[in-house]
Amino acid sequence: MLLTFTTGNYCCFKEPQSLSLLADGRHLPHDVRVVQARGCRALRVVGVFGDTATGKSHLGKALRFMQRAVLEGWQDAALHCPPFWAEGHAAQAPSFFEVLLVHNDVRYRYGFTLQEQQVAAEWLYERKGRRELRLFSRRGQALLVHASFTEGRRLIGITPPDLLLLTIAARLRFALVAPVVTFFRGFHFTDAAAPYPFDAAWEAKVAIPAPVMSLRRLYNELGMEYTVGAMQSLVQARAAARRGEGSPPVTAITGICQDARQELITAGTRSLLAITPSILKVLNEGGTLFLDDLDAHLSFAVLQGLLGIFQHPELNPLNAQLVFTTHLPDWLRQGKWLNGQRYMLEKPHAAASLHYWSMQARERV
Repeated sequence: MLLTFTTGNYCCFKEPQSLSLLADGRHLPHDVRVVQARGCRALRVVGVFGDTATGKSHLGKALRFMQRAVLEGWQDAALHCPPFWAEGHAAQAPSFFEVLLVHNDVRYRYGFTLQEQQVAAEWLYERKGRRELRLFSRRGQALLVHASFTEGRRLIGITPPDLLLLTIAARLRFALVAPVVTFFRGFHFTDAAAPYPFDAAWEAKVAIPAPVMSLRRLYNELGMEYTVGAMQSLVQARAAARRGEGSPPVTAITGICQDARQELITAGTRSLLAITPSILKVLNEGGTLFLDDLDAHLSFAVLQGLLGIFQHPELNPLNAQLVFTTHLPDWLRQGKWLNGQRYMLEKPHAAASLHYWSMQARERV
């Protein structure tokens, strides 16, 4: 589970900004919105409010960039890490990325800095008790590896300057870094306002084994049971069209040609289609989901139902986490929220600033 994510000198973030999913002590011992782990309490849901162009999407994209840098390789994925830019000048400091995780009661702190297409620094710490143990740290080409990380010692002196050590360790399946790699593999970023969501693997994403949550049960919980048949027909028609079955393909809902169906799908249906695969993925397999612009085209009742699913221990037994962004302050004013579950993004000058939703913040919006 994700406890904190910090990024700096990336897009609109100049100074390091941290998003915390740690719950403070001001809640009931058995509050279902909090996951009790050894030595910490993690939140299942966190919301981020901000006006247009305050950096909400960049927050999720920063974590997605970190994910791709680890899993695909900094150079192999041809990733571009845009530093903070203002008044025609780019910040000179390295771009900073760090996550704090918990897995089986063990905390992991992993991060790296990038500058001029090179890995400036990289580190991984493990904490099983009160003391934090450095598994490895790297500054430039200088690499220090703890004796307990025997597999990692094989990489001393051979790690390229433009590749993360964790990327190599993931490809070689080093056991000690597996929990960190598992987190990145279980992270999903989805734009709820994305265009027509059918990609080549959409049907496969929805058709994954559903030990916890099926498509029908998800829509029933959201009060959208009347759309289940329509959604399934859309998926089946799209799959048949991709396989070349039928000419021209006709949907079971409208009786019209497949090519014309896109224009007849409402904006709300598109948003629901866009977020459905990633929701089912994390609820059935665990992980962290970042939903950007969750309020786009969806009703307040659907949004509240989605938050309720993630915060319900029986509907979310694998403790999947949801981070969402919204433009609507009323969304975060209503309902019962724990301290630390709501954030506000502001851009008083050129750089974005992330902080807790406070009484003063509520009065300003």
